[in-house]
Amino acid sequence: MKDLLSILLLWPLAAAYGAVVWLRTEPYRLGWLRAHSAGIPVISIGNITAGGTGKTPMAIHVAQILMKRGVRVAVLSRGYKRKVRSGTAPLVASDGSSLKCAVAEAGDEPYLIAARLLGSPGRPGAMVIVGRDRVAGARKAVELGAQAIVLDDGFQHLRLRRDLDIVLLDSGRPLGNGWLLPAGRLRELPGALDRASALVFTRAAAAGRPSGFDRLAAGKPAFALRHVPVGLLRWRSGTATEPAELTGRRVLLFSGIARPESFGRSVRDLGVAYHQNLTFGDHHHYSDADLARIAAAAAPCDALVTTEKDAARLPLTWCPGKPVYVLRIGIEFVKDAEQFEHLVVTAAGKSA
Repeated sequence: MKDLLSILLLWPLAAAYGAVVWLRTEPYRLGWLRAHSAGIPVISIGNITAGGTGKTPMAIHVAQILMKRGVRVAVLSRGYKRKVRSGTAPLVASDGSSLKCAVAEAGDEPYLIAARLLGSPGRPGAMVIVGRDRVAGARKAVELGAQAIVLDDGFQHLRLRRDLDIVLLDSGRPLGNGWLLPAGRLRELPGALDRASALVFTRAAAAGRPSGFDRLAAGKPAFALRHVPVGLLRWRSGTATEPAELTGRRVLLFSGIARPESFGRSVRDLGVAYHQNLTFGDHHHYSDADLARIAAAAAPCDALVTTEKDAARLPLTWCPGKPVYVLRIGIEFVKDAEQFEHLVVTAAGKSA
């Protein structure tokens, strides 16, 4: 019923949005506009629907595949909804060895990617470069010595040529309700998938092919994966904690992400029962009033659990009076993980 009402009320806006998308993409399809080459391999991670398909864990995973082979990687991100903007020049959020700015400057997703991909002795980390102009970001990456680029949320960014276009689709509703924004969740019409090099169906079940797998893949390499909880960390200290520490305790969840129900399932998958799941808008910046509301909701609880992206946005001075834990999420391929790795490595110009 909600989808039907959205379609009835918003289809004129969806039609207008579709016209704008067509005007932006058609010149590239016809060859009137040409994409810029970075001069090094570019692997794009993107989607065709708005939010919630797991681009950030995939960008981290692809970068880690290349880093294991000694490739100097740069991740380019737009930095959606970053609070502080530092002009038009690309911002280096991380040089691979250390973080170079605060989360407000980089945005929560680039900051999380940078923190997860920091190097260690004998293992170079990945650079993270933030900015709307991905071509300028690619030039900066090359200037800093990058050998390959991972383009986060890059499927609709046609100005930069890529060697591999990985598109993520939610296994439950890969095309949403089938309508363009704002009547639905599609950022482009399904025909845009012709540009994709490979499809990855996220949040898949442990067995079986997700909805639309064969129809949408249409001969392209296609994979299915699950997002799995890999552990809990203490907020601020980053100390790993056994989930059993929260067994039998009253737990408050809070998050500002696109799919808060998925966060709740992941916490339950760790064996942690929760008392309440307090939700905010995607990429929400927590005000003092928000933090006071969370602390009040946590009053009858023993602990709080949030996501990595939300933890990055919390002020370090905040003290809710209860311990705060951070859920770390990883990805697990249902099958064909080695074939996916081979695809990535080949695109980066390395023999598998």
